[in-house]
Amino acid sequence: MKYSSNKIKKKALSSVVATILLVMLTIIAVAIIAGFIIPFVSDSLNEGTECVDYTNYFIFEDEFGYNCYSQVDGENFYAISVGVSSAKSESEEKIKGFKLAFQKTGGSEVADVLEGEPTSGELGGIRMLDSAKPIIEIPKGREVRTYVYRTTETFESVGISPILKSGRLCDQTDKIRVSFEICENPIDV
Repeated sequence: MKYSSNKIKKKALSSVVATILLVMLTIIAVAIIAGFIIPFVSDSLNEGTECVDYTNYFIFEDEFGYNCYSQVDGENFYAISVGVSSAKSESEEKIKGFKLAFQKTGGSEVADVLEGEPTSGELGGIRMLDSAKPIIEIPKGREVRTYVYRTTETFESVGISPILKSGRLCDQTDKIRVSFEICENPIDV
């Protein structure tokens, strides 16, 4: 009789140990999975909302008489005035520059305008209107800066999209027509 009651206790103990081990393995598996999933979801949410503050950040300004082009010897010089609609300093700290998309039916050209980059007067290059400035300056606060883009193409419109220091390109914030806007103000070509 002793033998059989001892055998019953061992079986019951094995079931309890097995259940505890399964519960512990489940908890460990959940902790490991959560360690990967929670940071991934958090990073994805941050990236998804990163451009929210820049929805209308850059705008084209017309008050200085630019957002037009001049033709010289078969080349077009587009003068584009860009301003900042928002003056939040925390937003300014994350801006690296912007992308100008020159568009026409059947094609487009883009120019990255990045803070601190050297200017270029070559074809496809971008420079400040004041050609004496050797580096690109991005408008801050309520400033307006005018840039000159040199090309052999004739474009219908120009769009602008912020580029963040994280490398993220945000959606287009403004667009203007330039197809029939010949500059009245001089552009230093």
